Amino acid sequence: MSRIELIRELKEIPASYRQEAEKQGKLEKVEYTTADYEDSSKLQHKYALVYVPYGYDPAEKYDLVCLIHGGDGTPESYYDGDGKPTDLKNIFDHMIADGLMKPVLVLTPTFCPEDRSELKKMEFPVKIGYLDRYTAQFWKELTQEILPAVEGTYSTWAEGTDAGSLIKARDHRLVSGFSMGSVTTWNILTHAAAYFRYYAPMSGDYWGIERAGGSSKTEETVKLMRDEIAGQGMKPEDYFIYAMTGSEDIAYPNLSPMIEGMYSLHDPLFTPAEENGNLAWFVKKDGYHRYSDITEYVFNLLPRITF
Repeated sequence: MSRIELIRELKEIPASYRQEAEKQGKLEKVEYTTADYEDSSKLQHKYALVYVPYGYDPAEKYDLVCLIHGGDGTPESYYDGDGKPTDLKNIFDHMIADGLMKPVLVLTPTFCPEDRSELKKMEFPVKIGYLDRYTAQFWKELTQEILPAVEGTYSTWAEGTDAGSLIKARDHRLVSGFSMGSVTTWNILTHAAAYFRYYAPMSGDYWGIERAGGSSKTEETVKLMRDEIAGQGMKPEDYFIYAMTGSEDIAYPNLSPMIEGMYSLHDPLFTPAEENGNLAWFVKKDGYHRYSDITEYVFNLLPRITF
């Protein structure tokens, strides 16, 4: 059974971790080409960022953590908090230097289109409706273009960049996302579970039936998710879900009933982690919908994973 040590309470990020470390990793850009979602005959030329730990050695094998931004963010969003620094790179550097987690590669891609001209004209919630189609399809881009580009550039557990090799190395990947990145994470679980063992959706529910369906159509959403996971041949021991949000987060009213619905289904595919199962749920008291809180979730989660 895949296991992640449960979070009982959040450990505070040391103030020193927000400063530059003596041994610093790097943020590097990986470029790739993918089909346009609106017109498959058109190509998009996009990029993702990869955090490369200090002392990276191509002779070693590295686990891969994928963090997907929220809203109309960018690959930089986890590091600049949409204009408000989160110090996440420095935090990674210190965590690795102090042995809180082993050196990993951290991938931050974007589900947004290369051409953002339409996005810039939109306001929420219209923008959410426009981006919904991208969160729903991003799993294809991630598995078919991004993972091959990244794992063909860096040394991971995948022996090649073909689908079979990438799937064989799934035990060494975690995918997580914030807000619409969380919606995207659920979509990856329900459509491409073969590529990742660990899932950490943060502050966003599954929109398989409709937007905010975690609260509006809880039972239908949970059953659809169960059926889609089972349809991929997944067994309870094949994946682990760690969902997180804050009590004051705008996503809490949608995500909380969905998680409770997953528990209430009493299906082996959604077994409480407290019962040695594969579904864990953490709510931060007074937590809000912002990158500063998400940074805390990431800081507390990554040391608890056993790849």
